[in-house]
Amino acid sequence: MYAKKSAYILLSFIFLVSLIFGGCTAAEKPAPQQPVTPEPVADDIDNRNQNEDPENNKYQSQPASNDQAIKIASIVDDVPGVVKSQVVVAGSTAYIGLDLNSNMNVNESEVKKMVDDKVRNENPNLNSLYITTDPDTIERLRDINQGIAEGKPSSTYDFDALEENFKKQ
Repeated sequence: MYAKKSAYILLSFIFLVSLIFGGCTAAEKPAPQQPVTPEPVADDIDNRNQNEDPENNKYQSQPASNDQAIKIASIVDDVPGVVKSQVVVAGSTAYIGLDLNSNMNVNESEVKKMVDDKVRNENPNLNSLYITTDPDTIERLRDINQGIAEGKPSSTYDFDALEENFKKQ
């Protein structure tokens, strides 16, 4: 009876020890996988295949477009009645938002016509020119300009939707 009791105690002790060391250890979980981030790709037509037809490129390289937008904005800001403009150039299309002087009694359509004439005279390479005074659209152009200034690629923006928005106005 003593041997039976000793065997029972010994087996219980071995069972408890194996539970403590084997059952209480944390399960090894696989380390979380780091998301794979692609290498940044320059959004510049100059880096594209040299055999590519430039006439099929709808949007120009960002630096040239940004410089052209700044030049156009300075032309537009000099038009009487315009307080501030927001200009985005994508390819051969310019999108212009006008903040008109509310203190002056200005005819919006006359100001738009003056802006159109001045911009086309200075930039004959532009095929399309869209001009708006809609505050929401001007804010959208401001956001695009800010993003470009921060280095976001122009492919981030949906210029087709922007163009549709201008056509609806």
